[in-house]
Amino acid sequence: MPIDIDVSTFEERIETDRKVQVEIEIVDRDGEELDSISVSAKQLSHEFYFGNAPEYLLYAYAQTSYNRGRRFGIRPLPEEDLEEYKRLYLELFNFATLPSFYWADYESTEGRIRLAEASKKIAQWLGENEVPVKVIHLFGGIRRA
Repeated sequence: MPIDIDVSTFEERIETDRKVQVEIEIVDRDGEELDSISVSAKQLSHEFYFGNAPEYLLYAYAQTSYNRGRRFGIRPLPEEDLEEYKRLYLELFNFATLPSFYWADYESTEGRIRLAEASKKIAQWLGENEVPVKVIHLFGGIRRA
């Protein structure tokens, strides 16, 4: 059953907070304005980080040890959909948080870090794809890698 959500407030904020009007004047080598020129532009990147925790990868790499997402209705992806998830993740996001740094899930039993190997695999995949990862230090603070 689809959920009906009013996104008009967000659409308005996109127009006022995320966009700016730009005028471009096209000139020749002598500085003379050229008329009837067709120009197209495509944004290839942006200056802000946009990302999330690739939680479905934890399901894939630590299926028996990771239960956090299930509380929110998230289910593991079928194996055949995992590569598509990765492709879409890289298409949409340019930043990530390792999802295993919720302490109760990461070290629910003192000295037993059950998601360490899965986290390493996710961090390696993110690194191979040049996605910066937010690192949480145990003794305070968050930094961007």
